[in-house]
Amino acid sequence: MRFNPIDKDRYELCFSTGVTVFFSCGEPVAGYIPTFGYVKTASKKGWFNKTNRHVKDWLKEEAKEVNVKDLEGFIESSGLYKEWYPS
Repeated sequence: MRFNPIDKDRYELCFSTGVTVFFSCGEPVAGYIPTFGYVKTASKKGWFNKTNRHVKDWLKEEAKEVNVKDLEGFIESSGLYKEWYPS
């Protein structure tokens, strides 16, 4: 796993399988799953325009919208959950 800071409010967690999770203001808001493509979480009430702009800037192509639990599920199903949340 590699931590890739972009700036003080944005960073990525990149896993050896190619899965990347993008965080804005401490929240997982988008990702890339090699077998699925780009995904983004639905905008939540209370999100700042900054977070929406961060997601738009980070995405390289059109993304499928998923909820945060689905994004976490992609990580878990790829076997990376133990790497991200060691027991």
